[in-house]
Amino acid sequence: MGKSARLYGDLSWLWPHWEDLEEYRQDSEMFVRLITESSANPVSTLLDMACGGGKHDFWLKRSFQVTGLDLSRNMLSHAARLNPECRYVAGDMRDPGLNEKFDAVFINDGLLHICTLDDLGRVFTSARACLNLDGVMLCTAEVTKETFKQDTTLVSRFSARQKPGDLDVTVIENRYDPDGNDHWFENTLVFLIRRAGKLSVERDTFRCGLFSLDSWRSALSEAGFQVSEHALAHQGQVLTVFTCVNA
Repeated sequence: MGKSARLYGDLSWLWPHWEDLEEYRQDSEMFVRLITESSANPVSTLLDMACGGGKHDFWLKRSFQVTGLDLSRNMLSHAARLNPECRYVAGDMRDPGLNEKFDAVFINDGLLHICTLDDLGRVFTSARACLNLDGVMLCTAEVTKETFKQDTTLVSRFSARQKPGDLDVTVIENRYDPDGNDHWFENTLVFLIRRAGKLSVERDTFRCGLFSLDSWRSALSEAGFQVSEHALAHQGQVLTVFTCVNA
């Protein structure tokens, strides 16, 4: 599994200051609606696999009792401070090690760090094992073979309202696929961090998964799910959202 060691490690202090919580609201409310509409039963409990810093959980907890799972203890600490009503546990979404069932499982952009078809299948099999009968898993295919654009560079600035006044951060992100025959691309983030006007430059390079939509469909079907697809407009892109029923 590819993972950004720095963004979830020594640079994790940046996460609360990156984007404002309000920027997560619209997508989160749509996720709640899709989960609720796809379930034959009332949805009370939800497992957020690869929850990161818990910004989606801030909105999901208004509808569900949320348990968050992530490999990064630094990000779990952020999530717990933001959402003291939720429960957070350290674990790998390929093998969560949770001896309990949930009404729903939510997996968002954490799936970007899955870089092999075997691991993708392991995540979906593990998610199904965490679901009650007729429970719903919702996951997002943020980048696919069909939507990937070679050597794309994006520039953004930190926009969270709670960002300290003397902190300014600009992020340059570059996506590059060195070999179109495998299932990953290289993602490079360059952080221009200014504290009280003093500049430091930090770099983080890691692999992200790159699968075709048919590969996603096959992995979900082989895990035993009944699958529906939805389009999500997000930051100028159209992402594919899957709702998957454990029938």
